[in-house]
Amino acid sequence: MMECLVKILHMKAIKILKEKINKRIVILIENETYTEVDYFLFKSVMFPKEVISVQAFDEWFEAKSYKIAYVYAMRLLAKKGYLSTELANKLREKRFVNQIVDKIVEQLQKEHFIQDEKLISRQIEKLLQKGYGPFYIAEYCKQKKISGYAPILDQMADLSMQRQAIKNYAAKYLKELNNQQKISKLIRRGFETSLVYDVIRSLHDPHDEEMQSHPEYFPYQ
Repeated sequence: MMECLVKILHMKAIKILKEKINKRIVILIENETYTEVDYFLFKSVMFPKEVISVQAFDEWFEAKSYKIAYVYAMRLLAKKGYLSTELANKLREKRFVNQIVDKIVEQLQKEHFIQDEKLISRQIEKLLQKGYGPFYIAEYCKQKKISGYAPILDQMADLSMQRQAIKNYAAKYLKELNNQQKISKLIRRGFETSLVYDVIRSLHDPHDEEMQSHPEYFPYQ
């Protein structure tokens, strides 16, 4: 009986301030801000009105946040694939703390709902098919903050693949350009200079008029 009385005397009051216009819910314990959460994800949550201790609320709140974050992440993944970094950013945008975000990402990776290598491979393949070279693709991955792309890019964008990508793009989009224009365009798309010269040269008869009148287009012959 005495133990129960002590607990009652130490109960902490909880206030929930719902701010729909700011898309947030502010949680206060003993009139001090505890944290903020996303309004739309947490608006239906039944928060306790008081707790024995902040630690007790921590345990309740972490478990509740994990469940909500997991469901939200699965809703996102049902629509499209996400890299682990992309999904983590989506969760942080909804005010989930790093501890919850890291746990969710780790769990979804274990369950194979997040497969970074597969998504990176798919993205690199798309860029190669669009006629982009390894330099462009590497810069694209850096700007998108995609980690772990380098070994996948090295494997996928070998010389054979690059040659084919150059030929396909040149045949489809560069027919009306002269060789120097083709070369400049392909170098800007991220292909190595000597490789571009080599492939463009291979597409022409070495005795054709342009090669004879403009040998500077083909310094590597």
